Amino acid sequence: MLLTARDNLLALIQAPEGETQSREKTDKRLVIVDDNPVILSLYTRLFKRAGFNPITAKNGREGVEIIKKERPLAAVIDFMLPVLSGIDVCRLVRQDPLCSHTRLILFTSDNQPETRQRALEAGANEVIIKSPEASEVVETVVKLIGYNQESRQE
Repeated sequence: MLLTARDNLLALIQAPEGETQSREKTDKRLVIVDDNPVILSLYTRLFKRAGFNPITAKNGREGVEIIKKERPLAAVIDFMLPVLSGIDVCRLVRQDPLCSHTRLILFTSDNQPETRQRALEAGANEVIIKSPEASEVVETVVKLIGYNQESRQE
């Protein structure tokens, strides 16, 4: 419902469909940044199944542009990317105050503590080691951002 002023009276009118839903309830956008089309396709399918609206980017620069434009709930970013690295993506996104709410999750096959530290210093909220079970990455992301089954049922 929206309140409008007409002849110094407030009238309660029905808002157009969808306008009354808060962004928190409807914002299930998640950006996946990876240069491997097979990985992008796999994670897109798995995140859709988990209730998200995935948006993909195939390199770091495209990832930064999409994240800044879409301001998603979260972004899952590969560490090794063409054009800009995952570390650079995190750093550039964190410079934009409008993206401060976006959870940045870097995923990598590098299990070195230095890699994790660099990612966190660049603004990543979490670093996930790539698993042979892709669904484990999705489950970890869901837990990290506090997205649960109840929030998917509207």
